[in-house]
Amino acid sequence: MGKYRNLAAPEEYISDFEGGFPDFIFDIEDLDVASEDVLKYVEMRLMAIAETVNRPLVIMLSGGVDSLLTLAVAARLEIDVQAFTFHWKGSDESDAEVATAKRAARTLGVNLHVVAPTQNEYLALVKSVIVRLETTEPWEVLAGLILLGVAEAADRELPDSIFISSAGADGLFLGGKPFCPRGDEDLNLRSWTREVRSTLTSNFRRGRFIPDFYERILGDESRHYKIWQTEQAVSLASRMHPVVVKGKQRDKDKLLLRHAAVKAGVPAMLVNRKKSPMQVSSGGLKAIEDLARRDLAREFEGRTYSDPLTEEMPLTVARLFLENLEGR
Repeated sequence: MGKYRNLAAPEEYISDFEGGFPDFIFDIEDLDVASEDVLKYVEMRLMAIAETVNRPLVIMLSGGVDSLLTLAVAARLEIDVQAFTFHWKGSDESDAEVATAKRAARTLGVNLHVVAPTQNEYLALVKSVIVRLETTEPWEVLAGLILLGVAEAADRELPDSIFISSAGADGLFLGGKPFCPRGDEDLNLRSWTREVRSTLTSNFRRGRFIPDFYERILGDESRHYKIWQTEQAVSLASRMHPVVVKGKQRDKDKLLLRHAAVKAGVPAMLVNRKKSPMQVSSGGLKAIEDLARRDLAREFEGRTYSDPLTEEMPLTVARLFLENLEGR
C-alpha cells in the first residue's frame, strides 16, 4: 500500500495525517481521468477492507450516487457483499429511494435487503438509540436508528458482518454545497481549498458531536468502515480541479462521482436523480412525524377541532407548544 499504510483502517482523522493537509495542486482536469482515479481508489479501499476483515460486507445503500458507486465497484470486484436499504413505507421519498436501490441491485447482481420496520418497531429503535446516544438531537438519532435497524437486520442474515458507509465523499468534493466562482482562477482555487479544508476539519475529526457514535450503536466501532475518510482520499481530492468536480460553471453537484458511477455500471438515470440526506430520504423524519401524530391523536381524542393524524403541521406544532407551555 506504499505510504498509505492504513487504507484498511475503519476511518482516519485529519490529526493523524503526517504533515497535516496535502498541498492542493489541482493537476487533474480531465473528467475521464478523474473518474478512473476515483474508481481505482474505491477499488483499492474495498479490497484492503475485504482482505483485512475476511468477513461479509454490508453496504448501506441509500439510493444516492455515493453508495451506488461503492456498490457498483464492489460488484465488479466480486467481493462478498450484500446491500441493505432502510425504508419507511409512509414516505414517498423513501419509496423512490427503495425503487432506485432495487433497480441498482438487480442491474449489478447484488442481493438487496429492504429494512422496513412497523410503527412499533420504529418506536423501539428510536427509544433504543436515544438511550445509547444520550441525545434527542433528531439528526443524530435518525442516523443512529438507521444504522441500528440495518445492523439488527444484517446480523440475522450475516452474523459478524462489516458495515460499509460511503460517508465522507461530500466533504471531499463539496457535495450538496454550492460553490460560486469569484473572479480570477487563482482566487477561485484558493477559495475552493479553504472550503474543502474547512469541511474536512469539521467532519474528519475525532471530536465529533458524539465521538463514540459507532461504538454506542454497534457495540464495536471497528465494524463500521467509511470508504472516503482516509488520508489517500484526501490526497486524491487535493488533485481534483473544481472543473471535474462541479463542471465548468461549478454548478453540477457530484459530477465526478456520477460520471464514475456510470463507468462502474450504474444506469445513468439512477445516478442523476436528486436525493435528500439519508435521514430524510429514508423516510426518517416522516416516520417520527407519523409516530407523533399517532400519539397526539390518542392524547387529544375527542378534545380537538381537527384530527392530529391529518391536520396541517403548523397547527400540530402550535398544539405541542401550547400543551408544553401549560405544563411549565
